[in-house]
Amino acid sequence: MEKTYDYLTNFAKEPELKVNFKVTCADGKRGIYLREPHHFRKPYETKVSIAPQFNEDNTEQEEKIKFCMQFTLTCDAPWVQHPAHLELMNVERLISVQVDHGGLSEGVYFTEVKPNWMLHVYIFKLVIHVHVLYSHHFVDYTTSHVESV
Repeated sequence: MEKTYDYLTNFAKEPELKVNFKVTCADGKRGIYLREPHHFRKPYETKVSIAPQFNEDNTEQEEKIKFCMQFTLTCDAPWVQHPAHLELMNVERLISVQVDHGGLSEGVYFTEVKPNWMLHVYIFKLVIHVHVLYSHHFVDYTTSHVESV
């Protein structure tokens, strides 16, 4: 209990405690979910929005204006490319995330892009699900032939 109290008193003034983060992909989802044939025609690339959402009750306007955080983004999967660093101000930022599924065999894959910052706590994450079927062979219904991607 004492360590919890010490933590709260030591970090009570940190700006991170007055803000949450909203992560949204280009299609409006909270993560990247690849399972449709058109997802596998080439490496999948999408834009991801990261926006700070301030707690209105205890955040002064001046704090919002001065808000700035630097993150190191990490992902355990070598088939996901993303920026290594992100500097977030008081407005939404877009980053590009690419999933290169070419070397993956059939199966279901899961990974996350997570930020590391000074308190070593994950405050947002981007979830990535990949469901690879049929060894990357899909029927192209517009031309009626099987395509290998």
